[in-house]
Amino acid sequence: MRKYFNVIPNGKQTRPIIINILTEAAKVKDHPPDLINIAIEELVKSRCELPSFRVLDELTDQIRRAVNQELFQLVFSRLSSEQIHSFNEFHKKH
Repeated sequence: MRKYFNVIPNGKQTRPIIINILTEAAKVKDHPPDLINIAIEELVKSRCELPSFRVLDELTDQIRRAVNQELFQLVFSRLSSEQIHSFNEFHKKH
């Protein structure tokens, strides 16, 4: 069936595709269902067999966390020590 429809089987070949799709999507979206929907849509367009929902959910969580951490580090690295101090003081009050 896969061969007839020219579908890439889920596994080693599709994992990098899924990771790339989710990484790019997580840069502009944060809601996990949105990320999963984007992954499904792009996998279908790429003629890839879909992984289980559990796999998509776990990858979405891992990649979303990693992308958010990278964005946080990028913003943090651009702050002056005065801005960091102000932020910490604000955080203590709230």
